[in-house]
Amino acid sequence: MKIKFLRLIMAMVLVVSFSLSTNIAHLGKVSAAATSGQVLSSFELRSYYDTNNFKYASADSQQYLYSIDGVATKTGGTVPANAKWVTLSTFEIRSYYGINSFNYVSPDSQQYLYSIDGVTTKTGGTVPANAKWATLSTFEIRSYYGVNSFNYVSPDSQQYLYSIDGVTTKTGDTVPANAKWATLGSFEIRSYYGVNSFKYVSPDSQQYLNYKINSDPNINLATTNNLTLSEGGTATLSGTVNDPDEDIVTISATVGGKAKSTTVTGSGSWSLTWSGSELAEGTYSNIVISANDGKGGTASVTYTGTIRVDKTKPVISLVGLLANATYQESVAPTFSAADSGSGLQSVSATLDGLSYTSGTVVNTPGSHSLVITATDKAGNVNTQTTLFFINKSPTMILSTPVTHPPLVEATGLNDYTLAGSIKDLNVGDQLTIKYRINGGPTFNGPTIVGNSNDQPFNLKLTLQNKKLNYNGTDVSDVLVDDQTVTIDVWVEDNKGGSSSTESRSIVTDLLPDAPLSEVYDIESTSFKVKDNQTYTYPVEYQFIIHKMDGDTVVSTEDSSYQDSNVYHVQNTQPNTKYITEINVRYK
Repeated sequence: MKIKFLRLIMAMVLVVSFSLSTNIAHLGKVSAAATSGQVLSSFELRSYYDTNNFKYASADSQQYLYSIDGVATKTGGTVPANAKWVTLSTFEIRSYYGINSFNYVSPDSQQYLYSIDGVTTKTGGTVPANAKWATLSTFEIRSYYGVNSFNYVSPDSQQYLYSIDGVTTKTGDTVPANAKWATLGSFEIRSYYGVNSFKYVSPDSQQYLNYKINSDPNINLATTNNLTLSEGGTATLSGTVNDPDEDIVTISATVGGKAKSTTVTGSGSWSLTWSGSELAEGTYSNIVISANDGKGGTASVTYTGTIRVDKTKPVISLVGLLANATYQESVAPTFSAADSGSGLQSVSATLDGLSYTSGTVVNTPGSHSLVITATDKAGNVNTQTTLFFINKSPTMILSTPVTHPPLVEATGLNDYTLAGSIKDLNVGDQLTIKYRINGGPTFNGPTIVGNSNDQPFNLKLTLQNKKLNYNGTDVSDVLVDDQTVTIDVWVEDNKGGSSSTESRSIVTDLLPDAPLSEVYDIESTSFKVKDNQTYTYPVEYQFIIHKMDGDTVVSTEDSSYQDSNVYHVQNTQPNTKYITEINVRYK
């Protein structure tokens, strides 16, 4: 039956107006709002052949199928104020003229038209909760009183109301899959048993109910760059969200198993932050940020950059410098750093608080602190502090003349003093005079606390018993007469520093010249012995008298060493041979 034909017959029929319900909002003609959807609520049915066959949807008999959150499908006798979609599901039909004319929608006879993805239109006996829109399409009607009163929606007779943009309402015999909402608007009813049982929805008799469509939020991601963070750092994803319904939108995402969320009312900026301490070291990407308005409206955006968590500090390399070491005169340490994670950002150093360039010579005496700081691109910082000491070697000036009289083993003539001055820029060092004789072992001389001024020193050696002696200790081997003795002298500090070595040589004079013996004043019982030698240095004399019997020594008389060069021999015997000896030594 064509719609034009229907309208011609309808013009011949008396139109009766009824108020079908007083507790719902009635709309004669539908006007779509940007966030509103419509659902058929009531209508009248007329017969093409029977003037008095007016029927109407029984008030309060309607049941609606709907979903509020896109998760659960519900039914009810009222239309919710907010819903993802709503469709008429069941109702009763009454006649204005017949008491026993109750009719109802045959259970499980309904077929619905809907779309889940906005691309494909589907039909089915149920509507998935996550549908974008849904509408009743076909059904059967039965009578409570007549067995043969099965009626059905005439195929292809349906007319639907829908809106694609939420602003303009359109009609058609199909619903585009990308509609925002849709509802059955008009249809024809036929009987399985009667040929002349065509009925139609009376024009302008439809009543529609309005409900607010819950719109999906719109989410935007502003963060596009790669992020790197350390143990103490943070990584933040941010953007904006807009919800047309001004709902409270929850923004959430998970990185490394750590979920973060925040809420925005209506529209505004959002941000989610993760700390390095809560994330395992590694690289994270393709992070989905979801927006959920709590009413089934969802949206998401994917962060395609990378979040790199680097908790490993850079490795510092220091060459040419050891901790707590002492270096003589100077040192030139070199340093570098490397990072196998996020990469090295910078490396720098300070020496005693001032900027230091790798490889620079350090020659200032005293204690020093080299602090090297390396930072990687994640913000990890490694600091290495090395303490060291620059020791400036002490200096020595030997003032003892190069030439010196022979060293005589005689009182006042057997001392040899090495004298001079020493200096050490490392104030407080223990300075020790060192010496060795004829390349022999090293001996310690006097010790002095160093400072930056010249300080005098004296090293006195004494020739005693044909050996050199220092402070009561022999420091040389047995010396011989007329031996050249070389003495090396230097100064050492207690930090390994040493001055240059200077040498002095002296000659030993251990024996006086040979005595010149004279015997005189010879008498029968005595005689005198005299040494007529002239000596450079004071000597003392020992006289030995041998009494002979032929070539045989009968007795010997030894005198003690004496200062006099004359010895008086007494109690001699006449006609007896005597031999005299004179021993001379330095006093």
